[in-house]
Amino acid sequence: MNFQYIPKIDNADQILDIAFRAGKESYSRAKAKHKKSDPFIRLKNSEHASVETVARIIEKRITKIVDYFPMIDDLPDFYRELMLNSLDTGSLKKSITSLKWCSAKITELKKQYLRQASATKDKTLLEKSKKGLYGRISSIIKKNNDNLIFLDSARKVMKKFPDIKTDIPTIAITGYPNVGKSSLLKAITGSDPKIASYAFTTLGLNTGYIKTRKGELQLVDAPGTFDRDRMNPIEMKAVLAIKHIADLVIFMIDPSESCGYSTDEQLGLLKRLHQMFRKDFLVLLNKSDLIEKQAIEELMKEVCRTAPVNSVLEISTLNKKNLRTLKSILLKRIKDK
Repeated sequence: MNFQYIPKIDNADQILDIAFRAGKESYSRAKAKHKKSDPFIRLKNSEHASVETVARIIEKRITKIVDYFPMIDDLPDFYRELMLNSLDTGSLKKSITSLKWCSAKITELKKQYLRQASATKDKTLLEKSKKGLYGRISSIIKKNNDNLIFLDSARKVMKKFPDIKTDIPTIAITGYPNVGKSSLLKAITGSDPKIASYAFTTLGLNTGYIKTRKGELQLVDAPGTFDRDRMNPIEMKAVLAIKHIADLVIFMIDPSESCGYSTDEQLGLLKRLHQMFRKDFLVLLNKSDLIEKQAIEELMKEVCRTAPVNSVLEISTLNKKNLRTLKSILLKRIKDK
C-alpha cells in the first residue's frame, strides 16, 4: 500500500483564492457570451456561472481531500496499527467528518442561492445575495482551516509509511545493524537498498521480491535493536511488519563481530525477538567464511539453546555461499505454510 499519492493540501485562503479567481473568469466568459441579451438576464447568467464555478471548485477540492484519506477501520492490520501509533486518529476522523459537512453545506447554500436568484428581478438584491453567499462560504472554509492544516501534516507522516504488500507471503529479515541484512536482500531479490558499513544505514523498511510459480514472495528488511523502552519510529514500523505481515523471520548473526556487536549481544536480541513474536525463525550466520569451522559449530549449538529455531544456516552474502540453498529453503518453508 502506497500513501505517496496524497498531494499537498491547500489551506483555507489558498482554496478560496483559487475558487474566487475561477469564479471571476467564469463571470467574464458568461458576460461575453450573453452580450446581446437583456442587461439583467446577462447579469443573472454571469452571476450564476460565477457561483456555480466557485462552489464546484471548492466541493471538488474538499471531496478529493476526503477521498485521499483511507478509512482507518478498513485498512490491513499493519497499516491500521501504524496509523494508530503515528497519528492522532481521533483528530483525523474529526477533520474528515468536518470537511464532509463543509462540502455538503456549500452545496446546500449554492442551491438556495440559485433558487432565490432565479426568482429575483432586482439587480441590487441579486448582487447582495451573491455577496452574502460568498461571505458564508468563506466563513465555512476558514473555520476548517485548522482541519486542513492538520490533514496536511498527517499527509506528510503517511508519505513516510513503507510501501508493503499485506496480502502476499512475507519474510522479515532482522538482526543488529551492519550484520548484512540489506546485502542479503539485494543478493537474493535483486533489489537495490542503500548499503554501507555503519549502523542504521536502513532508514526505513526496504523490500524485495522473489517471483514464484504462484506469485511473489516479499522480503522486508526490518532494522533495529528492538529495545522496548527506546524504540525509534523505524523500529516501530519493523515491529508492526513482523507482527502483522511476516510468515517467517530471518534472524542474521555476524559471528565475526565486525558489525560492532558481540555474539552474546546478538543472541540476546534473538531471544528478545522470539519472545516478542513467537514466529517461525530461520537463523543465518553471515560472514561465516571469516570464522573457523569449530567456532561456527559451537555458535550453532548456542543458537539452538537460546531460542527454539527450526534451522540454522551459515552463509556469506559477500561470496554467495549457500545463497541458492537459502532461497530453496525459503520457498519450501513458505509453500509449506
